[in-house]
Amino acid sequence: AVEYKRLEVFLLENDFLRLDIQHYKKFHFVGVLAYENNLLIILPKYVQLEGNMNEVYAAQLFKVLLKFMQSNTSVSATNFHVFRNEIPEIDSSQFIQAEWIMKDYIEHGLYHADQLTLEINGFGEIDWYETIETDNMIISNGSPFYPELHTYTPQVDELNLIHQLHQAILNEVSVLFEQFKVLGIFHYETIHFDYTLEELGEIDYLLYALEREMQVAFSDQKLRLLTLLMHYLENKKSQLTQQSYTVFGTKSFHIIWEQVCGHVFGNQYHTFKKWIPKPQWQDFHS
Repeated sequence: AVEYKRLEVFLLENDFLRLDIQHYKKFHFVGVLAYENNLLIILPKYVQLEGNMNEVYAAQLFKVLLKFMQSNTSVSATNFHVFRNEIPEIDSSQFIQAEWIMKDYIEHGLYHADQLTLEINGFGEIDWYETIETDNMIISNGSPFYPELHTYTPQVDELNLIHQLHQAILNEVSVLFEQFKVLGIFHYETIHFDYTLEELGEIDYLLYALEREMQVAFSDQKLRLLTLLMHYLENKKSQLTQQSYTVFGTKSFHIIWEQVCGHVFGNQYHTFKKWIPKPQWQDFHS
């Protein structure tokens, strides 16, 4: 009962739920809300379905909202709401952020901080300064030749903190996607690694470690991933003193529905807009 009261307060404070004159509660929101192991799906008011058709419609609705957000980078905060724990994240929603992290892992694997080991005649990049300074040169057919080349070979450091942090965050991202499998979306395989954020240290310490790693990482892919991990931790830091709610949806579904219908039926309003006369307003009370 206490948890539902907290949920009600959260919905009322964020204007997702309203009280009318007769104190009836009405949702002012269409979308999905996840908390603990519960998934609350709020459908448009005109939808009247029975049985498992609600789940089918909810999955379709979620896909429409997700596609709309991804294709409309200028969505205003008044029309779209994607945030965690009362902290707006319109530019980097938890869902979009988590999907980027998961897709990066699928494409590139775990983060590795390469350590360079100096070897003789290895397959890595040649250190010509070390080779010239320490080895004897041989002249062969009038050309200099070094029988022993000093080369750098990258070695993966499995105990690197960022490597472990990446695994811990992937664990949490995987749990997030598991919540929404009931909707038939996010078909990612369940991931489980041995590390958790709590085991690795305080969030401020982990953020500091990410900042230091960004100073020595030069790969665009690695810098992009490190930035994502940093944003993830910053969002998580803001959640520590609050009940965890994940919200994805809109208070202005009619606007999104209008744009979707316009796209499907080939709306040409903007083509003919300049020829449509503007309304003439008259004040009959003056």
